[in-house]
Amino acid sequence: MGVVTGAAEGAAAATKATFTNEHRIVRSWRTETTADGRTIQVPVEIEVDENGRPIEKK
Repeated sequence: MGVVTGAAEGAAAATKATFTNEHRIVRSWRTETTADGRTIQVPVEIEVDENGRPIEKK
């Protein structure tokens, strides 16, 4: 009985993970110089997976 329950819970967790719609964003700042000589900070946002690895956009 325990094997059947474990298999059902595992299948439910796998299905839930497929439809999880969480987005993890890492933001860093890049310094740029404008055409008129001003220095500004520009945000750079990278979407990462649950392990912190960048997700490549296709």
